[in-house]
Amino acid sequence: RRPPRSTQGVSSAASDVYKRQILYRACKVMSHELGHMFGLKHCVFYSCAMNGSNHMEEASTRPLYECPVCLRKLQLAIGFNIVERYKALQIVCSSFGNSFGEDAKWYQLRVADIEKSLSKIKKVKTVSYTHLRAHETSLHLVCRLLL
Repeated sequence: RRPPRSTQGVSSAASDVYKRQILYRACKVMSHELGHMFGLKHCVFYSCAMNGSNHMEEASTRPLYECPVCLRKLQLAIGFNIVERYKALQIVCSSFGNSFGEDAKWYQLRVADIEKSLSKIKKVKTVSYTHLRAHETSLHLVCRLLL
């Protein structure tokens, strides 16, 4: 184990960059380990916070966010609204400034994509089975289940 780096003799700007880098890495590790606490295994599907890493280079290329597969598993495990979660994470990442700037932008773009997709979905009015049967024709048959 190596002793922690000393910041003596280092400019305050360099020291701040080093502190932000440590914070960013710590958040990546915490995000990954919290995923394990909620039952997620290492991801092999996409670039994801749940990817395993054997050395610093692999860990540094791992993103802060989960891939769609792991996000869905996490959602099933603890239950949350993805858009609300992404908005909250975008605010948190923005509050840390440049260290989390790319991640804040990523969350912002995902929210915009999801909201754009949701706006395209037509709102469907639900109708009763009796209503469907009343309008049934030989071309448009209503599925009948044998009970």
